[in-house]
Amino acid sequence: MVIRDFGRCSVSLYLQRKRAWIFYPVFLCAILILFSAVAAQTTAIIKITGEIKEVPPVAAFIGAPTSGTALLHVTFTDQSTHSPNSWKWEYRNETVVDWTQFSTAQNPSYPFPAGIYDIRLTATNTAGSDNDTRFDYIHVSAPVKKPVARFFANPNIGKTPLWVTFKDESLHDPTSYYWRFGDGATSSLKNPPVHEYRWPGVYKVQLTVSNSAGSDTAERFVVALSRWWWFDGDWR
Repeated sequence: MVIRDFGRCSVSLYLQRKRAWIFYPVFLCAILILFSAVAAQTTAIIKITGEIKEVPPVAAFIGAPTSGTALLHVTFTDQSTHSPNSWKWEYRNETVVDWTQFSTAQNPSYPFPAGIYDIRLTATNTAGSDNDTRFDYIHVSAPVKKPVARFFANPNIGKTPLWVTFKDESLHDPTSYYWRFGDGATSSLKNPPVHEYRWPGVYKVQLTVSNSAGSDTAERFVVALSRWWWFDGDWR
């Protein structure tokens, strides 16, 4: 009986070990399958959440050129981040106090007349909007016009020695001056010192003025008479 009982115990222990070897791999496989499913679901949630969430844009831009003469054509380049889908460009200056919209394109070009301009870009997407403002960003000067030479001579007739004052009255802002007084003397001053004519004669005086747009010349005549030809009301 003892030997038989021992044999049953041995058989029973053998069967239990055999079941354990079968059960453990099945259990481990079930754990791995469950973990993989949870991980896949978590990844899917993260991916879906990342696709749905959107952040507002951060507005930024550059423009070129930013200075010149009117009309100045400036091209603006949008540099906003976070994928804006609409843009509003505005300007203002010393004469236009309120913001004035000039484009809704992403990268517009606009001609500016003379003035100093602030520029503002508002960039928008479904999550919100942001703006970038540049103060005194565009500097436009008035176009340069060709000068028109004019001058005044006082007196333009008299007895020798004749002292004549010349004064520039030219238009459109000349930047250089050249006087020829008709007696061989010259000057590059805007308003030269009083000029003396010592000898009788008719002198052709010329003024040439210039700027970046061109040049122009004006002329007048100065008559210097001998004292024998000049009557000043005193016969003595």
